[in-house]
Amino acid sequence: MGFIRKAQMGINSGNIETKAHQLKPVKNRVNAEQAFPKIKYFCAYRERCHYEVREKLFGMGLPKMEVDQLVARLIEEDFLNEERYSIQFAGSHFRVKKWGKKKIEFALRQKRISEPNIKRAIKEIESEDYEETLQKLAIKKWEILVKEAPVSRQAKTTAFLLQKGYEVQKVQQAIARIRASEKNKVDK
Repeated sequence: MGFIRKAQMGINSGNIETKAHQLKPVKNRVNAEQAFPKIKYFCAYRERCHYEVREKLFGMGLPKMEVDQLVARLIEEDFLNEERYSIQFAGSHFRVKKWGKKKIEFALRQKRISEPNIKRAIKEIESEDYEETLQKLAIKKWEILVKEAPVSRQAKTTAFLLQKGYEVQKVQQAIARIRASEKNKVDK
């Protein structure tokens, strides 16, 4: 039975424990002293979460104990800070990709960020900017769908905004404002 099959079945192959990251072939194994400057640069280049750093270290062929020690050292030297990472992640994904709070929360959970750090990051997004961005996205999508039937136009705009991670109630309010402004234009 091959190594990969044993790992899938959860059979121990002589190592302490078989993990999914151990299934990837490691080209050049390094020791902790060789890995530290590399991982320091990796963290200094841009903010990283613990999960990304751990995966990178496991990819270098380091055992769990050494990975834990290097992560602790990076935290001590302030190269790794999940609160800082989560705030930066939420802010940049909101400003650049125009993601809503729900999508940002989901992405942070996928990166295994703690709930208190997720809540702190979401609080950093100013509500005025959030509402303004949502309204701009709604108007832009609404105008693109100008040839659609009103019901289809509303459904597609709603689906687009929900896919971007905005809350249902806020999306409905944004579309209601657009419809009200359209009605006012027709009445004049």
